[in-house]
Amino acid sequence: MFEEILSHPCYLARHNSAPFALERARYLQHLKGEGYSAQTLAVYAAALMRVVRWIDAATPVTTQQIEAAADRAGYLDDREQSPRRRFIWMARAWLKFSNRLLPELQDPVPFAELIADFSLWMAEARGISRGTIKRRSANMGAFFRWIHSRRGFFHEVRITDIDDYLVLATGRWCRQTVASKVGDIQAFFRYAGRRGWCSPAIAEAIQRPRIYEHERLPSAPTWDQVEKLFSSIPKIRPVDFRDRATFMLLAVYGLRASEVAALHLDDLDWEHDQIRIRRPKCRDAKLCPLVPTVGNAIIEYLEKARPRSTRTELFLELQAPFRPMYAWALGQAVSRRIEKLKLPLVHKGSHSLRHACATHLLGEGFSIKEIGDHLGHLSPKSTRIYAKVDLAGLRTVGDFDIGGLL
Repeated sequence: MFEEILSHPCYLARHNSAPFALERARYLQHLKGEGYSAQTLAVYAAALMRVVRWIDAATPVTTQQIEAAADRAGYLDDREQSPRRRFIWMARAWLKFSNRLLPELQDPVPFAELIADFSLWMAEARGISRGTIKRRSANMGAFFRWIHSRRGFFHEVRITDIDDYLVLATGRWCRQTVASKVGDIQAFFRYAGRRGWCSPAIAEAIQRPRIYEHERLPSAPTWDQVEKLFSSIPKIRPVDFRDRATFMLLAVYGLRASEVAALHLDDLDWEHDQIRIRRPKCRDAKLCPLVPTVGNAIIEYLEKARPRSTRTELFLELQAPFRPMYAWALGQAVSRRIEKLKLPLVHKGSHSLRHACATHLLGEGFSIKEIGDHLGHLSPKSTRIYAKVDLAGLRTVGDFDIGGLL
């Protein structure tokens, strides 16, 4: 492997004679298969030489030992992108690949078995989405870590403990966030009451902060602003083609960022001009017509931007190792483009384009039911909020003369 990235005989001999040459060569071969360029591999090979100079990997190594080796090597600056951070990252990545990195010891989550039981019930009995289960489990883990110093056993938890926790939370979270976390805690204690782990009265005593209906209206760009966003994306860099295709899926189909990230190559039926959209909250998938402008944007991305990869996900990162694109990365991409245009918007993430889709359909005369089906809403209540932002319709109602009807 070293012969492929190192041309000078002196460098080649030095790498072959250094410790763990076979293990280092295997790791570099793995990175080559992930799509790393020869130039990047040469940089990584030099970094691994520094790692084996200061770390004896004959036996499994801990992260603490890696950090101590970085200190001995003189890497003391712990800022982002510092040589110390790069040394530690490279050592961890190589040792993990070589099965020589010991797992970090983490403090166990108190009452973790109860959270696991709750999670299993949500998945199997209620069919709740994976994202909601993950969020509720994380919120309960944070709550139990805080409360464990007060109560050694779960049956000792009191409603006053929950109140004290929420009093502290209100100083860090807005009312909507507090309401969401209280709802997760309440759901857990309802289940715990049914299982006999605690008194059912605890769940009934938990009070959420009052949230007024439609208190927070969706903030969305107008359709003219959406079209301006599309036209502002050039067709030069690979990221331009990917942004154009993903943004159109958000705005035209009203998809969530997670739904765009979940698309696979086989979800596109080019023969019948259809696209399969998975809706995790609805626990189903449906075929939709592939709009020509969206289809053309996806084709341009596939031809000019998508890296060569054996992965089946449609949208990939544009740098090796070409992992699937994350939903949060899509949100950041939308925010960057909107900020560059200096549009006067309160919310600038990927969800703003979903809201723009809904308000545009409402302005075009589609019913609440049709819009809800298009967005994948389970309940009409989720869609009804957009009627509040139909200013033209509200003005028509306001101008209607009902004097003759009284």
